[in-house]
Formats: sequence, structure tokens, C-alpha cells
Amino acid sequence: MKCMFFNARSLTHKTQEINLFTSSHQIDLAIIAESRLTENQSSPFPNTIVNIPAKTHLGGLLAFSPSGKLRSSYLLKSGHNWQILQVDDLIIGFGYFAPSEPFSDIEVFLESLEQSSTFWQEDVVVVADFNTRHSSSTGDHASNERGPKFFELISKYPLRLENSSKGFYTTNTANGKGRTDLLFSAVGNHHVVSDFIVHDDNLNGSDHWPLTWTVDLHLTEKREQWNFKILRSKQDIQIKYAEELKRNSARLVECIENQLVEILIQRQACSFIEEQQKIVDRTWQAIIDWIESALQNSCKKRRNCSVQHIFWTPDLKKQK
Repeated sequence: MKCMFFNARSLTHKTQEINLFTSSHQIDLAIIAESRLTENQSSPFPNTIVNIPAKTHLGGLLAFSPSGKLRSSYLLKSGHNWQILQVDDLIIGFGYFAPSEPFSDIEVFLESLEQSSTFWQEDVVVVADFNTRHSSSTGDHASNERGPKFFELISKYPLRLENSSKGFYTTNTANGKGRTDLLFSAVGNHHVVSDFIVHDDNLNGSDHWPLTWTVDLHLTEKREQWNFKILRSKQDIQIKYAEELKRNSARLVECIENQLVEILIQRQACSFIEEQQKIVDRTWQAIIDWIESALQNSCKKRRNCSVQHIFWTPDLKKQK
């Protein structure tokens, strides 16, 4: 799986450049910090997984799958500007922590990662703009109060800082180069991070440079047709299918609960129907993935299936 992190400082005039970059580098998961999209703006990218709108002192957070391969992902936990996703057997935490926001946001994010990974028993990759420059830890040109405090906090967790094989500084401003976008992986991960590069390219105007890296997680691109005849005719396969559904049901229930809470939050904030629609779509996609996973481990074949085909009938669409 090829990943990307980029602090865009507004997607205006950068969408085309980001699309070209993700296409040429064959990116499966692209994470955009400071998208600057407002609550009534939808994502300009296909296969969007996360779209947190910009709020006061925060720039917004967006994640999408340029390759279209990243279909199966579960939302484990989220904050006002961070997300924790489960992709197969890998947990990915990402976010943007503005200098004006309290340091406690980072503490809550790391605590949530610890809980989501069952105290780091599952593989974890973390990437974010932490805004925590520190000359001793990152070799940055400057130190600040937040930097030493952050790396003291990180030392309490089994996380190692990944160093890029090419490029070092992730920002370039009038005050000089800096390193605020950081990539970590949990010690003992089976999924190894490799080919980590900081690209010398501002993609038409950001003061940040995009980061790319690879995680050895295989993502399938095409789905085959399910053979339901086998499932209907063989009782042992039916039993196995039922056992698979039961085995993964707890995580699905947690996912649905998280999504429903998110819908309630959106309603309290008087958010637009479009944003609530995306949350509902993600919930139904999680259910589809749960069913498909059980089918994959029983009758072994798949068929394409859209969220819209599963739930949204013409009558329900009219009712919005």
C-alpha cells in the first residue's frame, strides 16, 4: 500500500496538481491536512474516505484513495481534527494539530491510538502535522516549548520515528526550513514502512512538501463474482459463513456506534444533509465489507456491490 501525507494549506488551485502527483506515484491512501474546505464543500477527489471541514483555528482534514483500492476501512475513533482507521489488520492514525490548539489534543489522540490497538498489540502507523519542531529529536533548525514536550510524551509509547530515505525538512518558509510533518510506526509492527520520501515539490503553493511511503499491505484491485450456488448447497460452508459473521461482529457494532454518534454530532452542529449522507454511506459500506469478508472466507468469490444499491431506494432518495 502506497501512502501520502500533504499539508495543502487550502486545496484551491492545487487539486489538479495533487491528482497528477497521486496518479504518477500510484498512491492508494492520500491524506490532506489543512484542506480549508468549509462545511458546505464536498471533497474534490473520488473515493473520499474522510472529509472533516475546516473550523476555527483548524484547517480541515481529508483522506481519499486515488487508486480506488482502499475500499475496506473502518472508522475506529475520531476527534475534531484526527482520525483512526482500520485497514485490514493495520491501524492508521492521522491528523493536523494546529499551534493554536491545546497540547491535550495530541495526548487524547495518542491515548485513543493505544486503546484502538489494544495497547499496541495490533500494527499501527501514525502520521500528522504535529507542529512540534525539536532540534534534538528531528534535527530541525529551531526548538520550541511544544517540541520537547511532544517527544517526552512520545517516549512513553512504543513508537519509533521514521526517517526519510530522501529529503528531510517538510516545510519551507521565509523563516527557513522545518520539520513538522512526522511519520511513526509501532515497534514490533509486522507491516514494515519503507521507501519513505519527502518530495521537493510544493504542489502549486503550499509551504509544505508531500510525504510518501509504502506499507507492505497488499490491496486487491478487482473483485470477482461470488458463487452463491456453493453457499446455498453446502451446509458446512453455511456454518463457516455464519461463524465468520459472528467472529467479526463486535468490531462492526463498534464501528456503527461511532458512525451514529458522528451523525448526532453533525445534526447538533446543523450540518448539511450531504455530510450526513457520507457518514451513512460509510456505515453501510462497513456492513458490506463485513459480509464480503465472511463470504471471502467461505465461498471465496466476490461481486461488485455499491452502497446505493444496498439501501437507498428511489423513494428514500426523494425523502432525503
